[in-house]
Amino acid sequence: MLHQAEEYVGAVPLIIFLSDTDCTVQEKPAPLTYVLPRSSVLMAVRSEVQNFFSSYTVVKADALPLVWLTWRGEPVPWHYPIGAIKDSINALLIAERGNTASRAYHTESSPLSPAELYPTVFGSPLMLEVRITCVTAERPLAVPFAGQEETLSRRSTDQAMGEFLKQVIKGTFSAMYGSIKALMDVRSEVINDLLNFATCISVGDPFVQALRAYNERIVGLRRLAGKPKNVAVMINNPFGKNSMHFALFRVPLGVSGVGDDKFTHDKFEKTRSCVESNNSNCSNDHEPSNPSDKLSGDVKPKEHPLETPFGMVVWRALLEPYLKWRNLNGEDGANSTCAEPFFRAISPFYNGLDTSASVNAALSSPAADALANDFIAAGDANTELIGIRVTIPATPPQERRLCLIVQGLRPPLCTPVGYLLDRFASADGRLYVTLAAL
Repeated sequence: MLHQAEEYVGAVPLIIFLSDTDCTVQEKPAPLTYVLPRSSVLMAVRSEVQNFFSSYTVVKADALPLVWLTWRGEPVPWHYPIGAIKDSINALLIAERGNTASRAYHTESSPLSPAELYPTVFGSPLMLEVRITCVTAERPLAVPFAGQEETLSRRSTDQAMGEFLKQVIKGTFSAMYGSIKALMDVRSEVINDLLNFATCISVGDPFVQALRAYNERIVGLRRLAGKPKNVAVMINNPFGKNSMHFALFRVPLGVSGVGDDKFTHDKFEKTRSCVESNNSNCSNDHEPSNPSDKLSGDVKPKEHPLETPFGMVVWRALLEPYLKWRNLNGEDGANSTCAEPFFRAISPFYNGLDTSASVNAALSSPAADALANDFIAAGDANTELIGIRVTIPATPPQERRLCLIVQGLRPPLCTPVGYLLDRFASADGRLYVTLAAL
């Protein structure tokens, strides 16, 4: 059984090559290759990427270098963890494949992990193209991270990126605890340890040391700040603005249980075993219940907000975009065109809520916990018929199963969110979740 947090952290092979558009030499340079921890942000290699490829381009004297990476021509934000980027791209590649690629899922007695279903997708390196705007007049569709152009003229690239990452961490802390006082009161060494973990490019002992220092700092900060009020969750395409974008959700952590089942120590240990073995079967097969069946009886309080099930957090996060989609009939333009099948797939788990009410009012509805409980039961079900089904538009239409991926794994929806935050959160304190149709 795994006990150390670093045993959960994997790595992603990364290959970065120079764009043909920006290459000004006859022989194109060899690509840069890395094996980066999943929790490290892309900006950790930005300076090396710029320094290496600059000699193969012609830099304009009157232009500031703006370097960014793309996947299929779309800019990839520098401040996202590499593992989240890889999961997001994996989901897009899986969506392009036919149902024959997932046939093994239907022939096994228990569901296979995403990596077992699509070994070539998950086992392939992440390949990104580097672009440099000082060579061509064109600009990226989106600046890789806010303020890069302005700060580069006044400070070094590393200073600019470090300052930006600090602001992201402060934003997460404010979202979780309602204040950044505890974070502002600590010594600068605490922030530095958080940044060192985010920018570590080694998968050996230096990374283990950075991770342990980070965990010690997080424990101390939690002790100072008290119990969190919310959790910061990042959910990717199809609910982002584009395929490389993760939408931020500040999800309230309720103290009430899901249904009438208190999350006991034995159930926690069972869930931990499921996560460690990448097995989503943490509960027995059962039909999703009628919300009215769970409205009677007293709801037992939870011991700590971070014991809120992961599925409850995701259900609450998706409530706001779902209500907006439902009220505007999917014509709001805020979501990508791929969002429609996913909204339809989760619709049964929001039926009965007042779609004209505010998000807070919907969360306070007597049926909310019961619907979230059904969402968890369907997501963790062993059989195909009970699972959350996504119909992918194709010829003919393809039936897939909704899967929530965190750091390359599919954790059971009944897993306490605090358990996932301790092991799979990025250095910015956010939990990156990728929606995939397997």
